[in-house]
Amino acid sequence: MTAAGGGFGTGVSVSLGGDGQAVKVNAPFSVGITLGVLSTFGVIVASALMANPVYRDFEYRTYPLFYTTPITRAGYLGGRFLGSYLVAVLVFSGLG
Repeated sequence: MTAAGGGFGTGVSVSLGGDGQAVKVNAPFSVGITLGVLSTFGVIVASALMANPVYRDFEYRTYPLFYTTPITRAGYLGGRFLGSYLVAVLVFSGLG
C-alpha cells in the first residue's frame, strides 16, 4: 500500500488505467471497477443470506416440524432458496 500511495519517493506514479489523466467518476473504467467490487461483496453477502436458513433449521432441530406435512425435500429446499433469494433481491435493490 505504501508504494501505491507514493511512499517510496516522489517520482513513483501508479496508474490503474487510462493514459495518466484524471479518470472521471462516471467513466466506463470507474463504473467497471465499482461494479466489480460491489459484485465481490455481493457474492459474500448472498452466500451468507442463502446458507443460514437451512443450517438454522437443522441446528435448532425444527426440520421435523416442516416434514410433518406432505412436503418433499426439493419443495423444502426450493422454498428456502426462493425466500432467501427474495431477501437478497431486497438487500441488493437498496444498493442501487
